[in-house]
Amino acid sequence: MKWENNREGIILISVLVFFLSFILWHADVIANRMMYHESQFYLDTIRSSLEIEEIVLNHFRESEEPLFLYTHKSWVTASKDADKLYLFVDGAISIDNVYDIIDDGSYKLN
Repeated sequence: MKWENNREGIILISVLVFFLSFILWHADVIANRMMYHESQFYLDTIRSSLEIEEIVLNHFRESEEPLFLYTHKSWVTASKDADKLYLFVDGAISIDNVYDIIDDGSYKLN
């Protein structure tokens, strides 16, 4: 009779340990997938930001006119005076940069 009570307890504990292990494993899988998707979103944001900066800098290498456009789900406003280039991006990406214009026509971020 004693062995029967212990056997049922051992089976119950084994099932509970298995269930807890499964839940912990599943939580770890979900956490890893979330971290992966967050890092992909972060990398896409960086890539889009660099593309916007490249568009603006290429525009001002060819023209002196201010730039107003909508790209990458963001409004881009850029203007240039004698020694500075101003870039403001609002929307999915936020950028507020000022570049110094170097004598050779290149730009240096302040």
